[in-house]
Amino acid sequence: QRRILSMSLGYGDCKWTEPTSSTYGNNKHIDGTLFATYPAADTMIWQHHTEGLAGIQMSDESSGPELTKSGLVKTHYPHYEGIWSYGSNLNRVILLLRNPRWALPSYFIKLKLHELQGEEGTSNNTTTKAKTIDSVDNNDATLNEKLWLKWRDYRLEEELNLWCQFIDYYMYNGAMYWYKVDFERIGQHPFQYRDDNEKPWPQDQHCISDLGGRDGCFPRAIVSYEHLEDTEKGPKELQKIATVLRNKRGLQKTLLEDKAIHCIYHETWLKSPLSSSPPLSLKALMNNDNTNVYKFTKTQLRMIATKLEYMVMKYSIGEWNNEPLVVNDLLQNLEEYLIEINIEIASMDDDDSNHDNNNTEYLLELEQWYNSIGKGNRYDKERVQKLDIWNSISYFYNEEEDDDNNQGEEEES
Repeated sequence: QRRILSMSLGYGDCKWTEPTSSTYGNNKHIDGTLFATYPAADTMIWQHHTEGLAGIQMSDESSGPELTKSGLVKTHYPHYEGIWSYGSNLNRVILLLRNPRWALPSYFIKLKLHELQGEEGTSNNTTTKAKTIDSVDNNDATLNEKLWLKWRDYRLEEELNLWCQFIDYYMYNGAMYWYKVDFERIGQHPFQYRDDNEKPWPQDQHCISDLGGRDGCFPRAIVSYEHLEDTEKGPKELQKIATVLRNKRGLQKTLLEDKAIHCIYHETWLKSPLSSSPPLSLKALMNNDNTNVYKFTKTQLRMIATKLEYMVMKYSIGEWNNEPLVVNDLLQNLEEYLIEINIEIASMDDDDSNHDNNNTEYLLELEQWYNSIGKGNRYDKERVQKLDIWNSISYFYNEEEDDDNNQGEEEES
């Protein structure tokens, strides 16, 4: 449903106005666009700037009434935190990026505190269950650091891979890095993610039949968190969104003209909820004394850098010459991330070769912790047997039991 957020006053001037109420997620009169991003890479900054520009409310894939979302929708799909809740209402994709060096910590601090604590944090209190790591009233810095180190040391490699695969999914127009039977797309036992030897990976049916545009899931634009947050680069980044949305059905009267974009960009910072609830920028991930809360070891930063180098190489050759604008933007961002990380690595003089990640006992402890909070054993047989899907995937568990029995017989003989 349309609402006027802002208006152009002519000659590059504008006015940001308080949003009026609308039916959340129900904007079927609008030619829909999907805003896709790795989870918790601070979508609020994109949301408020896009709403200020476009004049309609952006929907969240999982919030609001139980209806098929339409209009402008933000999603974390295909990451396991995301869901495809918009049916075939959307026609194009804008891909939103943030440096994994900061995207991963921003994801961590949006996780529910009681979930990471496991039994120690179990509570029936709704307020307690809603509390995230970055909640204002969560002042236990020691607990936060302890949980961060556990999550970081256990999840870094896989979440880094998922950050890259998220990009690949859209750039390759729906490349399924998971198997269809892996219904949560989480890659846990008895399933696993596909490896490079199986490429080309099959195409997600959503990108074939649900996204009605000519490009399917391939992004029409790539927008950088870092550039959009930068007051000098921000208006140009917002212009990318405007170009994709320009002249689309339902937006002709609400989308601001190009010459007012610089104005509305700055007005959104001053007048929208961003003024009182700033995004999870670099400063928000620092202590009061400006020290880094969410550190990585030098070895871990090198892992991130190596992955980024691979991504740069992959998108610098071959078929990507046919999509120069989008791919150039992707490469620019990846190279900027790589430079930033290498600068941080160069500033570190500590030797972390004896870090606990090389300790088998420590890794086992992390695995047990992740399982104990219900995140590492999502496909536990007892849980899956209660689901409607059990009959179609039970043979995975039966094959496993047969293998265990055969191994036992071999040992006895």
